[in-house]
Amino acid sequence: IDNIALSSTSVIPNSEGYGTLVNVAGKAVTIDLNGKRIDVSHDTDEMLMAVFASDTGGTLTLKDSVGSAIVNVVSNENDVYSVATSYNDSSVLYIESGSYYVDIVGHYSMIYSGENNNTVISGGHFSLGNAGTRPEGDVYYPWIFNAYGDGSHYITVTGGTYNAYPMHHHGEVRVPDGYCVGGPDENGLYSVGQHKFVPFDENSHKCNNCGETEEHSMTNNSCTVCEYSPVMVAAIGEAKYPTIQAAVNAA
Repeated sequence: IDNIALSSTSVIPNSEGYGTLVNVAGKAVTIDLNGKRIDVSHDTDEMLMAVFASDTGGTLTLKDSVGSAIVNVVSNENDVYSVATSYNDSSVLYIESGSYYVDIVGHYSMIYSGENNNTVISGGHFSLGNAGTRPEGDVYYPWIFNAYGDGSHYITVTGGTYNAYPMHHHGEVRVPDGYCVGGPDENGLYSVGQHKFVPFDENSHKCNNCGETEEHSMTNNSCTVCEYSPVMVAAIGEAKYPTIQAAVNAA
C-alpha cells in the first residue's frame, strides 16, 4: 500500500460506542506500518477515542519493519483522546516501532491503557505537541502515557524515544529492572532502554543512558557488569577500559 490520508468523519465504534479508526476485537492483529506515512485529520466535534484500538478480547501489535513509518494525527482543535489504546480488561496493545505524532490531545495522554496492565511499549518514537500544558493540582498533563485509575493500573515501557518525560506521577508507567530513562539529549528527547554501564572509576561504573552510578561487582579481579579491571589500558574521557576493543565498543 501507499501512504494513507484518513479523515475521522467515518469512524468505527468500539464496544462502548466511542469512535476509533482501527478497532481490533476478539482476535490478534499485527499491523506492519512498513515505512509508510499515515496522516489523520480529525475534523468532527465528536471525540476520537483512538486511531488504533484493541478492544474486547483483542490483541493489537503495531510495528514498522522498514524504520521510517510515521503516524501523524492533527486534531484541528477537536477532541482526540489518544493515538492508541488498549481499551478494557481483556484487550492487549503492543507497540514495537514506528513514529507517532499528535499535535493536541483533549484528555490525559497519547497512549492510553484501560482497566488492564496489558500495554507494552518496546520501541518507537512518540511526540505529543501539548505535553504538560494543563495544570491539575501540582502536576501538569497531558502525558505520553496514562492508565485507568490513579495508580491502580500501569503501562510497561522498555524502549522508545519521547519528546517529553515518559514517566507518570501516579506510577502508571513501569520500567522493569535493568532498564532506565535517559535524557533529555541535545534534541530534547528522552529515551528508555537497558542500562549501559561502562567503567567510571576504580570504584564504580556509570550508565551511558541515565547517568546512574553503582559500585563495581568484582569477581576474579574484574567487574562482572562493566569489565572494569584494575589494569586498564584505554580511556575515553573519565571512563577507563580494560581493552582497546572495550573502549571502541563504548564509543
